[in-house]
This record gives sequence, structure tokens and C-alpha cells, in this order.
Amino acid sequence: MVSLAVLTDASPTWRPMRYEYSLWGCRVSLVFPVVKVRAYRERWAELGASDNPFATVVLAHLQSHATRRRLSQRLESKLQLVRRLYERGYARDDVLELFRFLDWVLTLPPALEARFQTAVIALERERQMPYITSIERMSLEKGRQEGRQEGEMVLLRRMLTQRFGPLPSGVE
Repeated sequence: MVSLAVLTDASPTWRPMRYEYSLWGCRVSLVFPVVKVRAYRERWAELGASDNPFATVVLAHLQSHATRRRLSQRLESKLQLVRRLYERGYARDDVLELFRFLDWVLTLPPALEARFQTAVIALERERQMPYITSIERMSLEKGRQEGRQEGEMVLLRRMLTQRFGPLPSGVE
């Protein structure tokens, strides 16, 4: 077993290489190698040429920092990374997991997200590879919306109960 720290922070100098903890005379110490993702900025071409799925993860992370305040560029970067998933010939499950990671790391505001989804649907048609169909996408969004509504209802019930006591039966 080995330990490795993968640091995704923006600081060029922060490099913790040891963890120590002590309590009641007992001490634990762990020394580990460190990899700074930001150091891969200079290796962009190498990452782009790699078939390793982790290269896509690193590229996505680097783009998330580079496009933090440039959302139009973020949209383009995200689309390029999705194209990369299709071009590399990954298995469907791998594409879906990487796609979820891209969505998590490269979030877009609703208007740009709609443009992104339209572009992905066009890409899937072009390549005849619907990894995530528009129906699945709409179902995911509907599920998110229902989850938000359910959470709001639970919160509202809790607030009403705190304010007025037990609610009458039949109040949904």
C-alpha cells in the first residue's frame, strides 16, 4: 500500500509532504510524495495526446481554474473535453463517469448549459454514439427538480410544525 497526495490547489508553493498526529503519548507520522496538478499546465500537449482517462481528469481540472471567470471559454473547453471522450473510444461506462466528472468540475450557468446540451446532442448524432441520450438528460434534470421540491416541502413542514405545532392529518 502506498500513499500519494494529489494537490489541486492554486498555490505554487504549498506542498505538504508529511502528516503527523499525536495523542496521549502516541504518535503517527506519514511521509508521502506529492503531485501538484497545476504543474501539468506545462504538459498540456502531452495530456492531450494521452489515451489515459486520468489525462482527461487533469485537463478538466486545469480548465476549471483557467476558465473560472470566462464562462464562454469554459463552455468551449467542456465541449472539447466531451469530444475527447468520444474520440478516445472509451467504454460507455467510462464515458459516463468522465462525463459526470466534467459536469461537476466545469459547471455552467443555465443558459450556457442549454447550449452545451444542444451541442452534445448534435455531437452524439454526428458520431451516432448516444452515450447520454437527451431523454436521460431530461430525466436527470427532472429528478433534480423533484428532489429540490421534496426538500422544500420537508423544510416547509418542519417550519410550520415548529411555528404552529403538529399539523392536522391530511396536510401534505
